[in-house]
Amino acid sequence: MSTPLTEHITLEMMTTSGKHPEIANTPPQALAANILRTAEKVEEAFAILSAAVGRRILPSIAYGYRCPALNTAVGSVSTTSAHLEGSGADMHVPDDIGAHQFWDILRNHPTFMDTVDQLILERGNVHLGMPVAAHGYLARRELRTETRGPDGLHYPLFGIWQAAHA
Repeated sequence: MSTPLTEHITLEMMTTSGKHPEIANTPPQALAANILRTAEKVEEAFAILSAAVGRRILPSIAYGYRCPALNTAVGSVSTTSAHLEGSGADMHVPDDIGAHQFWDILRNHPTFMDTVDQLILERGNVHLGMPVAAHGYLARRELRTETRGPDGLHYPLFGIWQAAHA
């Protein structure tokens, strides 16, 4: 049985263990509001994408909430990851659209980034990070892209989204 959060997103989608089914990824009840808020923003992102490409594309999430063990297992070293608070989702789109096009559509939308902390193009997905405790729950509106260097992956700042370009 699945637990709906939005029209197309379930709690199970937002709490998948992905490639690590051995890890119980059950969020604490205290994070329920964050997970719901993130699911609603993911739903909005896919509605914007669908309108932009002229066909319905249902939400696909690689990871949403990640418990500390899962966060480590997927390679994250961040102790302030939005995923740990239920405020992050790695959104996946069909190959014929691609992550870069999805990222561009969202960052160029007139209002989508208003409440977003980070939008990161990474590992073939678009990471959506909602505001978290570590940053005072403020939407920093950061746009980041993944780069690989000799010492690993980095996510340099591409820019700060400005409502003025709306």
